[in-house]
Amino acid sequence: MSTILRKSALPAKRSAFDVEADIVVVGGGAAGLASALFARWQGNEVVLLEKANELGGTTRKAAFWYWVPNNRHMQGIGIEDRKEDCIRYMARLARPEAYDPDHPTFGMSRWEYDSFAAIYDNASPATELLAEKGALDTGTAISCPTIGRNCRRTRRRKAACSCPRMPANPCRTAARWRSAP
Repeated sequence: MSTILRKSALPAKRSAFDVEADIVVVGGGAAGLASALFARWQGNEVVLLEKANELGGTTRKAAFWYWVPNNRHMQGIGIEDRKEDCIRYMARLARPEAYDPDHPTFGMSRWEYDSFAAIYDNASPATELLAEKGALDTGTAISCPTIGRNCRRTRRRKAACSCPRMPANPCRTAARWRSAP
């Protein structure tokens, strides 16, 4: 196993290279970085290719913040995040033009519905493993447009929902990738 010790998360300077690996990951955003880590933890030799000058992809544009449904922080404070409610929430946001609250898949194709179900089932265990391995700081920030929301200005927990458009939106926890030393 060869590892290049780096003092920065910035990509290496462009140069010619000839490398052999078990897995080639294209893109150094959240999905690419996580894929590379999981593959490496499984014992594979991994090469990560990124065209930009810095790692992060589109996740970098969101300051590396994202939400994780049914996460351990929510469970720890007794917030129930039912799978059906979570998938309904994702359908409303991702496919507002197709959203149908009375349809068995909320107006999405079976493939889309199953993809959202997979996110619900796997996002929390994946982030917990990344945190366990030191690759992710999951924090404890809860933000939700319903009861239990932390106000962005005061950071105090709200007692009631102030968002009339999203009454069924379950809480989510923010997580942030750790920066390389």
